[in-house]
Amino acid sequence: MPAQIKWVQALQPAIQYRLADTSVLMKVLHDKFVLHILLYRQVNEWMRYGLENDDKNLSNWYIQATHDWLMLVFERMKMLMMNNFVMHVDETFAKKIIDRTGNPAR
Repeated sequence: MPAQIKWVQALQPAIQYRLADTSVLMKVLHDKFVLHILLYRQVNEWMRYGLENDDKNLSNWYIQATHDWLMLVFERMKMLMMNNFVMHVDETFAKKIIDRTGNPAR
């Protein structure tokens, strides 16, 4: 049976008008937030692979990706939290949140 080549439509980039596709962006975010690798060390690693990049570009990828993807999670968590009458917290300092009526939340 001869080999068949199937054509598929290219996926949308993770960040519009950027070179980072989803797998590259996930690698960068994983290195930053899971492995705690600093930006300049990530840039050095990219250079060892022969890929030129800078920390400003990587930080812009972080900001854009977290804003686009995590804002939905944040808004959902905020909605669930604001619908509860009681919220359990530890001794960590936190800002007072104003509820929908304009009064301080209890």
